[in-house]
Amino acid sequence: MPFPGQLGKLPERADKPKLSIAPFLLNYGVEGFALPVFPPSLVPPVINFPMDHNDTVGDCVVAGGDHALKAIDVQLLGSYAQPDDTTLLHWYQTQNPGFRSWSDAGGSNDNGMVVADFLDYLITQGKILAYGKIDTSSKAEVEAAIFLGLAIVVGAELTEANESGGLVWDYVPGSSNVGGHCFVWNGYWPPRTITWGSDDYQTTSSFIQHQVDEAYFILTQAHVDHPDFRNNFDLTAFAEAVREITDGKVVVPAEPATRTLTFTAAEYADLAAWAKAPHWWRKATKAARAVLAAIGRSPTV
Repeated sequence: MPFPGQLGKLPERADKPKLSIAPFLLNYGVEGFALPVFPPSLVPPVINFPMDHNDTVGDCVVAGGDHALKAIDVQLLGSYAQPDDTTLLHWYQTQNPGFRSWSDAGGSNDNGMVVADFLDYLITQGKILAYGKIDTSSKAEVEAAIFLGLAIVVGAELTEANESGGLVWDYVPGSSNVGGHCFVWNGYWPPRTITWGSDDYQTTSSFIQHQVDEAYFILTQAHVDHPDFRNNFDLTAFAEAVREITDGKVVVPAEPATRTLTFTAAEYADLAAWAKAPHWWRKATKAARAVLAAIGRSPTV
């Protein structure tokens, strides 16, 4: 039975330096920190993932990036701003400039993408802050990366055995290679695999050992803003390492983003009135005044 979608992951560029994520996963067991006590299994919430045209186009790298960002935002922020078709098309065109529209599927300009190059592009667009490479030969590192990152972007070479093997991808010696594919892991163990608009796929340990050739931990602003993440990730050291490996071109904030509170004139009037009123619950008045002080305003309307 053929795959329900297209492949399209191009080989990793050997000349591009990658930052290993392991030294920054504080619970992974870096010297000076305790070994991790991660749950033996991690079952993420049910999320509906779109196909992102990967049923007809070799844009699995675009779909993988989109699925990872959605898995992260839904779990940390409660929602995700789904990119529209125009945005997805533009993302694919960054490495396929001759691909003019989705109707070009399967044509001479539908040539797939390099995963790390696409992640570099997402950094320039502010979609992610940085990324690091995961050693998939270490089960503990994979678990730590999924546990802290919530979703990681993975690349592998698929075979005819995977094409006929249904939802469980296993390594079968001697099976012919059919091409590279990008997908997402967001649970374990075995890693729950998201691809072709579904999170029902699984990858066996043998498949990971023999066929997975790259995997990336992606850092977003939502991670940095979450205290539980910062308590388990050496953000300061990671930011410095990213600065060094990119010659200062990529700057990772080591602190949460400052949130600016804004109000309409009517909302401000209501808040000011609340701050001046003698409520029976004095904490309400105090809280309203604190909000006004935070935005540099007074209760006087």
